[in-house]
Amino acid sequence: MNNRVLTAHNVAVGKNSKQTDTAYGRAAAFGNDGNMSTCTETTSSDASWEVDLGGVFQIESVIVRGNGTYCLVLKFVF
Repeated sequence: MNNRVLTAHNVAVGKNSKQTDTAYGRAAAFGNDGNMSTCTETTSSDASWEVDLGGVFQIESVIVRGNGTYCLVLKFVF
């Protein structure tokens, strides 16, 4: 029996990210900087955001938080 305890962590923190456009200086990197009080923001409602995780991971969950407009915070947990 395996009794190891694995601690989940955000594999996206600090990885290269990009988005189609930026509003109010809230660049793509704010979406995956590990700080849940910062966020990325775009000017368009059909914008896209992506992060290069730098490898292959079995993702357990993806958490997307927003403030009701275009502000997003993302967390990829494995």
